Amino acid sequence: MPMIRKATQTILFLFLLGPLSGFAQGFISFPFDSTYWRVEAGASDGCGFPPCYVQNSYVYYFGDTVSFNANLYHKVHANVRSYVSGACCWGLMGMGGLKGFLREDTTARKVYYVPNDGVQQEFLLYDYSLAVGDSLFGYMTSFFGDTFIVTNITTVLIKNIPQRKFSLQPVHLVGPPSPYYYYIEGVGSGCGLVSPFDPFFETGSNLSCVVDSSGVIYRDPDYNGSDCSFIEQVPGINFSKTNLAVYPQPFNKELNVRAMNIELTDVTVYDGKGRKIFYRADGHWNGSMQIETSSWAAGMYLLEVHSGNSLIERKLMRIE
Repeated sequence: MPMIRKATQTILFLFLLGPLSGFAQGFISFPFDSTYWRVEAGASDGCGFPPCYVQNSYVYYFGDTVSFNANLYHKVHANVRSYVSGACCWGLMGMGGLKGFLREDTTARKVYYVPNDGVQQEFLLYDYSLAVGDSLFGYMTSFFGDTFIVTNITTVLIKNIPQRKFSLQPVHLVGPPSPYYYYIEGVGSGCGLVSPFDPFFETGSNLSCVVDSSGVIYRDPDYNGSDCSFIEQVPGINFSKTNLAVYPQPFNKELNVRAMNIELTDVTVYDGKGRKIFYRADGHWNGSMQIETSSWAAGMYLLEVHSGNSLIERKLMRIE
């Protein structure tokens, strides 16, 4: 059983974050390819003897995209392993599968989340436009039902890219401030990718580390309780995925395509009717390009990229 912090959920969400991935108008996007987060979730129950404790070790990752409510979302999946001690634990075992849907508004610099609960209600997840003293009330604060205040904004380096870290505390705080009430652009929060801030007594969550094919690229400085190599052992995790960043999503006047650690042959974009509206072959770019899209109609598009004999596809959405 791995070393754990009591009442802590660690979400190991491993993700592949390449150089300059996701920069658009000051917005740093989540890396949606070859990216995984590890989250550890602790839960206890005193109904039996000996008392029950469960440590749920999650690996979160993004799947394909889906469109509903006129927005384009990335599916959020999770695999889980549960470590059990004591009795009465079955109701505390973690559940994997499709956890919800995440979308980014690069213009407003906000991230939204729809839990996979059948309701399809959208919540504000992260707000990167906040300043010190501003308040956050949304999915991250739903456990408390309280407003959180931004107390500090610092910078951390993720693969030598400076990304802002927002530290927060609830308005009606009881007890000492928690080091886990924070979120980082393109990384997630101290409690995980999509886990609300929690009080850490009988249950809780904690982001352990972020990993890609090059190794650990972010580890929570206040938590050292899990082995990040665990991700490579989880079924369905494949570090050989192609590292291709396409941003912003949704896009408007321009679309950026950046290849990392791969050589691309050509790039093609089709509109919703299957008509080819853009094509560029090898020799016309050096691994990155910016496509001018201001004349394109709003709607869904398909991006196709060839790398040798491999085909990479991305579903995109343009908004007015």
